[in-house]
Amino acid sequence: MNLNVFKKSKKGDKLISVYWFAILVIVAGGIVMMVNSFYSSPYDVREIEAEILATKVADCIYPGGEMNKMLTSPTGTFRESFKDDFMDICSLNFDVEGEFQRPDYYVEVGFYLDGNLDRKKFEIIEGNLNWKEDCNLDGGKQEKLVKCVEKEFYAADSTKNIYLVKILSIVGKAEQNVK
Repeated sequence: MNLNVFKKSKKGDKLISVYWFAILVIVAGGIVMMVNSFYSSPYDVREIEAEILATKVADCIYPGGEMNKMLTSPTGTFRESFKDDFMDICSLNFDVEGEFQRPDYYVEVGFYLDGNLDRKKFEIIEGNLNWKEDCNLDGGKQEKLVKCVEKEFYAADSTKNIYLVKILSIVGKAEQNVK
């Protein structure tokens, strides 16, 4: 009986270990590349942020299905003090750090009597007014500058006047969200 047949070949083991090492390097490299490509692109959450801003403003103006008591007087007229203190009343803060920085947000609320867009009774504007023009740009240019969200709903005041409330909320933040 020849015992040399049953001896392991060291040459074969070395050859197989080189292939194993090559396969491990390829798999590990592929995983690193996939993770890097997934996490390297920023998330653009500006549209969601604009939706949240518009919803927060709507909840402030019309909480619980009734017009905010601080917005209108018992006679149904709008109070200018609400416009002046809008940011505090609605718990909004558009302040930015830096001396020459402009806010990355804009909110416009219009109240139209009986849903007629020609009969604007009251308007609230806060934030960076320059963003409004960017909402009207064509497709690709506008996508890289701002995200604009419009919401509208009908609201009744204490004197049963019906208003169409249109909210335009805009979020800039292009530097943080767009590559």
